[in-house]
Amino acid sequence: MQFSEDLNMAVASTFPEKGTIPEDHPNSLGVMDFIVHDYVNFGFDTTDAVIFVDYELQEMPYFV
Repeated sequence: MQFSEDLNMAVASTFPEKGTIPEDHPNSLGVMDFIVHDYVNFGFDTTDAVIFVDYELQEMPYFV
């Protein structure tokens, strides 16, 4: 959470990491769902860079 605050960076969580950043935090995009291209993924459409921390690709491909 501190890393996100220092860089004013949005954070999306997957279900196993739910609670890492509170969902009501200003930088939180919420929890990614397994529905293809849910609302959280729209943040990835317009970003210049994505940083993955403790991300497991079998959870959900980042490019959907």
